[in-house]
Amino acid sequence: MKKIRPANFIKKLSFFSVVIIVGILYSACNEEPTELGYSLVQDTLIVTPLTSDEVELITRYENYIYRLPTPPSRPTFNSIRLQVGKFDDFKSISFLRFGYWPDSLAHLNEDNILSAKLKMFPKQYAFGDTNSQDFGFKIYKLQRLFRLETDWDTLFPGGSEISPFIDYSREFGSFSGQVNYEYYPDSIEVDMSKDYIIEMLRMKADSNLREQMYGIALLPDENINVIRQFWGNSGYDEDSTGYLPLLTFIYQEDDAEEPDTVSITPAIDISYTDGDIPDENLLFIQGMISLRSDLWFDVSEIPPFSGIHSAILDLHYSPEFSIWGNLGPDSLAILSLAVDTLENKDIISRDYYGGMDTTMENVFRFPRLSSVVEIWNRSGGIGRLILRTQDYYEFYRMNRSAFYTPDAEDPAKRPSLKIVYSTRPDFNREGSK
Repeated sequence: MKKIRPANFIKKLSFFSVVIIVGILYSACNEEPTELGYSLVQDTLIVTPLTSDEVELITRYENYIYRLPTPPSRPTFNSIRLQVGKFDDFKSISFLRFGYWPDSLAHLNEDNILSAKLKMFPKQYAFGDTNSQDFGFKIYKLQRLFRLETDWDTLFPGGSEISPFIDYSREFGSFSGQVNYEYYPDSIEVDMSKDYIIEMLRMKADSNLREQMYGIALLPDENINVIRQFWGNSGYDEDSTGYLPLLTFIYQEDDAEEPDTVSITPAIDISYTDGDIPDENLLFIQGMISLRSDLWFDVSEIPPFSGIHSAILDLHYSPEFSIWGNLGPDSLAILSLAVDTLENKDIISRDYYGGMDTTMENVFRFPRLSSVVEIWNRSGGIGRLILRTQDYYEFYRMNRSAFYTPDAEDPAKRPSLKIVYSTRPDFNREGSK
């Protein structure tokens, strides 16, 4: 009798097994649904598209200036940059409060002070007329303490041009010259008044007066048309000796053979910027002054508790009404969920990022808004999103971006919201099993 080799037997058995399995699967795929299957077909999800071209999903909008609150949303306080200058309706000023004044030099007089200089390190970014390198500012003494909650309206109440925080009676220093726009521009030096140094040394030595050492204010010259940035407190890196503002004075005692030097850095600094809301009928966002736009939505057309599969918002960018600094326009923006309109007060505000879509001309796309639409769908159908500059530029750049509104003359430029949703099966309807 012929022996069957185990290897050949296994191969034949494997072949026939595969043939049988494939035959069963092929037969099963051609079977019609069972009675239970027919009933399930009637209970599948209904997927529906909804666009703002068909229904008014964006109901209104509003531009406004948001005065930045206290930390953690106040990073212009002791940040790595200060801002000074003027451009059109914009104005930036900076306050510096120096610490570590010596308390043993109150006996000095102006003859003992050989020189006093404030050294500052410009940054590359500038906003305004960057065709000229001309720049200038003046230095005054502060006569009130600025706090974390201090804002532009506090400094200049009622829109006044004069601030009760600043002593305008004496000018303690000024700069007028050129500042280039290189990656690391050359530092500038301001000759400080000797009587300011003497006044500070004597106040430091007097325990009743030292608390009134409020610092100095840097105010832009009226004839400039640009806003410049400088390294501020914390303005240093590992590869440098530091870019902090530096107040240095050289003095010589009456009986000393050699002069001595004192260098002081700010203990606290902050910048304040003001600007107006544009008159044009557009959506605007801008950093530093924190110009924002509110967009109100009504998605009540969607049945409650629907499943939101996709929600995409396109905003059409207007280069004509946008302004940016010498480093180019912004390509990102943020939509923040405003929770004050929601029925569910446990919802935590969240941010949704969008940016310039390179496949379309002048369109900012926010591609992932399904979760926020689902929140609205479960909270009455009404909601608000806050359009603002991305976090970094919100506090450190003056760039203004403009977008067309829902009532733009050209319908193709209006904001476009596209939603894809599905309704749940109605298992209680007649005939449902």
